[in-house]
Order: sequence, then structure tokens, then C-alpha cells
Amino acid sequence: MMKSSGRTSGGRKRPAQLIRISIGIIGWLLSPLTPWNDAFVNVPLSLAISKILQVCCMIDTKIGYWIGYSFTNVLGLILMVLAGRGFTESKIDLKSIVQSILIALIMYIFLILLGIV
Repeated sequence: MMKSSGRTSGGRKRPAQLIRISIGIIGWLLSPLTPWNDAFVNVPLSLAISKILQVCCMIDTKIGYWIGYSFTNVLGLILMVLAGRGFTESKIDLKSIVQSILIALIMYIFLILLGIV
């Protein structure tokens, strides 16, 4: 059987492929692999998360900031891995999501050890 090119008969990309591309772009924006993401994306999100954690859970602002910062970085890596898997696999199931999370956590720890994060 031939593999579909991911395009409709009119040459437009299919909605599922556009969703995967969007997930990949959002993951790239959140990931620690972009040099400017901290100033424009992760720091504002981390500050918002720290305020929410302070109000809801009585967590110190500094601790909440680092929780939010790590969360946004790991979420970006997870989204990138999921988007990449979406192009190689026709269906994403729970097993591939768990594998993506583990891969992203290992990548994040590796980036911390390299001093990138």
C-alpha cells in the first residue's frame, strides 16, 4: 500500500498534519533549544505559574518560579517529541506519550548537565 503524502487532492495539507506542525512549533517555542525563549516565553509564563502556585498552594514565589520554568521547558521538549512521533507514526497512543515524556525528561537532564538550561 502506498503511503499518503499528507495532502488533500487540492494540494492542501491535512488538518491532522497542521495540528502536528502547530504542536511542534509551540514545543520549539517553549523548549530550551531556542536562545531567546526565556525572555519572551518562559520567564513570563514562569512568573504567572509562580503567582498561581503562591495563591492556590501557598508555595514561595521563588520555588514556584523554578517549578514553572522547569515545567515550561520540559513541556516544550515533550511537545516536540510528540510532534516528531506524529510524523513517523500514524497513531499516537498512551505508550508513545509516556515514552515521549521519558525522552523529554532525559533530554532536559542532559541539557542541565551541559549547562544549557
